[in-house]
Amino acid sequence: MRSCGPEHEQIAVVRHPSPQRPHLGIEVFECGFDFFACRQIDPLRLHPAKYARECIDDGADVIIAGGQLFGPIFQKHKFFTIPNTGVPVVEDAAQAHGGRWRGQRVGSIGDAATFSFYPGKNLGAFGDAGAVVSQDEDLMEHVRMLANHGRLEKYTHKMEGVNSRLDGLQAAILSVKLRYLDEWNNKRRSHADFYLDSLSQNEFRPQSVNSNAESVWHLFVLRVAEREALQKKLKDEGVATGIHYPVPLHLQPAYQNRQIPLGSLPVTEAAANQVVSLPMYAELTESQLELIVNAMTMANVSA
Repeated sequence: MRSCGPEHEQIAVVRHPSPQRPHLGIEVFECGFDFFACRQIDPLRLHPAKYARECIDDGADVIIAGGQLFGPIFQKHKFFTIPNTGVPVVEDAAQAHGGRWRGQRVGSIGDAATFSFYPGKNLGAFGDAGAVVSQDEDLMEHVRMLANHGRLEKYTHKMEGVNSRLDGLQAAILSVKLRYLDEWNNKRRSHADFYLDSLSQNEFRPQSVNSNAESVWHLFVLRVAEREALQKKLKDEGVATGIHYPVPLHLQPAYQNRQIPLGSLPVTEAAANQVVSLPMYAELTESQLELIVNAMTMANVSA
């Protein structure tokens, strides 16, 4: 955010409107994290342009469009159709490598975008890594300085920065794996289709996918009321599951001083108590998928 300029002091994070998103709402952070607000929103009625405009009217200087959690892509184009604002929009594409919205690659729509190359991502390094992308060369120069101790040349520091350089080994690994990203994403889409076709969507509530999106299914997340019972039965059948994410942002210890009590965000809290992730990776075999679906069908738990 510092790369967007020192005048940008308030950041609006417009989160994913899917019912599976455990951190639903609009979060506004002022410089120094002096203020935190999270507004309750019906996840099925979020209109990105409306709420982005509302954030701008409330004084937001930067909008983070965090609309690709778990891999599905939502109506992100609506964030970029608000004319004459002068407010930068940064795409949070940490889980959407290779995805498309109406044919356009995720990460190429906003003023800038951020990608994570954590080893578990669709495009993952062999250690921690990440990238910022933009068509704005001035912005990218600022990013490069921030990542390199605030300098572009040795011993001349134009600002306070950090040591956040991507090392050559990780870059080499990512360059090789990038060649296979579309192939791996196609396999993930095939696995997701199998799940969606095989599981009762009344019994297990999956993520919704917009017809304009080409999702990359970083995770396959369902909502189920009896989550612990389902996880136990699947574990007994040799099927591992995960929870992304069990603790909503407003209930994290880091935000205790914000005094947002349990029950303040019931939609958020319900989602956090119900989401469960099924196995999802490119190398899943047909027999493994059938085993998972059969175990889900035999689990006989309440939605």
